[in-house]
Amino acid sequence: MKNVLIVETFIPEYRVPFFERLYEALRQDEVALRVAYGQQSKIEGQGCRSVPHELAFGTRTRNYWLFNARVLLQPVLGEIVRADLVIVEQANKHLVNYLLLVLSCLGIKKVAFWGHGWNRQRRTANSLSERIKARLVRYPDWWFAYTDSTARYLKSKGVPAEVITVVQNSLDVKRFQNQLAEISDRDLERARSELGMPPECQVGLFCGRLYRDKHLRFLMGASRRIRARIPHFHLIIVGDGPEKRVVETFVEGEGWVHHVGARLGREKALYFRLAQVVLNPGVMGLGILDAFACGLPVITTDIPGHGPEIDYFENGRNGLMCRPVLADYVDTVVGVLSDRSLYRRLSAGALASAGRYSLEAMVENFKNGILQCLRPGT
Repeated sequence: MKNVLIVETFIPEYRVPFFERLYEALRQDEVALRVAYGQQSKIEGQGCRSVPHELAFGTRTRNYWLFNARVLLQPVLGEIVRADLVIVEQANKHLVNYLLLVLSCLGIKKVAFWGHGWNRQRRTANSLSERIKARLVRYPDWWFAYTDSTARYLKSKGVPAEVITVVQNSLDVKRFQNQLAEISDRDLERARSELGMPPECQVGLFCGRLYRDKHLRFLMGASRRIRARIPHFHLIIVGDGPEKRVVETFVEGEGWVHHVGARLGREKALYFRLAQVVLNPGVMGLGILDAFACGLPVITTDIPGHGPEIDYFENGRNGLMCRPVLADYVDTVVGVLSDRSLYRRLSAGALASAGRYSLEAMVENFKNGILQCLRPGT
């Protein structure tokens, strides 16, 4: 039996179903999976919940954060020795990655990177860290690329197409859809009453980590203008993070804005069921699939820095993207909420997209990549 080790800094709660299903899928092909993971740093811990229980196939490790969390040391050498393939996050700050690349170059150990390919934030695009990252992309034996745009980038840097697996990064969409279906009309009525939302109101939802790149101040300014044009408009903000205080200050005295904090599972599903559109003028990431799961159009802006999952966004089909100009964003949101034909078209497109980017497909893609990498002579 072959042994595969995946090394993670920590495991976000949303990632647990993926690892559990990948473990079962690989076991059917006589491949044993181990996942080594530690604790999140204080920075990562803001607005992001880690796995609440031990994984049966997991190994807890101690994370040693050095130089103000700029460097990470994980003592996983024992697990590495036992593995036929080691899959690590593409991250310059992980010291173990450099050891693994040396072992890979010497033919001692098969090593794969799993990541975005490059940091999509413009302010770091030309940094020393990014230049180092670009130089290192050709060294692993295999690549697990988040999306198609990651694969295109890797090919442009000289990585052979035959060693790239596009996993189409996903969430457990079906599970979330089941949770959405569990929300009854009575649940919705109770939630509206608790929030002080009239039945006829139209609701925009922001769901995500609260930090600068989400452009929350832009969202607040836009929401005020939307409210001026649609008097029964309400905004629900789901999430936690470094800019929590900014959001709380905005909510004070605004009876039509509701910050409910971080929510998961059925609790999160409730707020998605209350909404008509998902509003995120800042960077979009994996959360786009939550919107698709319940057929909510996504309205965002054309800015640099979106996560690789922006590849799933189809402007005019499952959402709308406009210039990062306040007036344009307001017009776009009001247009969607006012045009029933447009809304139905975007909603149908969002649901169709949810079916294409499933967790099942991601597991299958990842498994096939692992099996190909483990083949003799690869």
